[in-house]
Amino acid sequence: MYCNMNIECLKKEFTDDIGVFSKRLLEPAPFVRTNNCIKDVDAELFISAYAKYLKLHNKITFPKWCNFVKTGKGRKLAPLNEDWYFVKASSILRRLYIHPDIGVGFLRRQFSYKQRRGVAPNHTSLASGKILRSILQQLENIGYVEQNPKKKGRRLTTKGENAINNFARYINKKVYKLEKQ
Repeated sequence: MYCNMNIECLKKEFTDDIGVFSKRLLEPAPFVRTNNCIKDVDAELFISAYAKYLKLHNKITFPKWCNFVKTGKGRKLAPLNEDWYFVKASSILRRLYIHPDIGVGFLRRQFSYKQRRGVAPNHTSLASGKILRSILQQLENIGYVEQNPKKKGRRLTTKGENAINNFARYINKKVYKLEKQ
């Protein structure tokens, strides 16, 4: 049962400040949890807020060649959102937190979409591997992601997990303060 606060109003309040609200914190609680993690924050809002954080703090850079690419062979146009690269990077970080030891092939399937073929039936089209690899390499350079020596794929480092969880805690505290007002 959610409070009478409108979720859309909360979204608008957080657009200026980097913030995410947690559906769980909108419920009345007798105490405040301080050990929040990324799973306690709404996925869509966490991804957009962390994308803003990555862009503002220059954690990763937008490659010049990304202005001219599509996100897969089945797409007709390049992405319209100017911050799509940072949004995809924060989405990859969240997926690595939830599903450790995943590789580029898994991410290509996760970011796949249907390819429209006119009157013929739709087919699944995989996402671009070059974009995903470049994001993973940049995340490795800042120390958030590492390659797993025992299995194929990549996983979050403790530095990456701590950064994401600290950001989630910060967001949940802001939401709790806004809810009390």
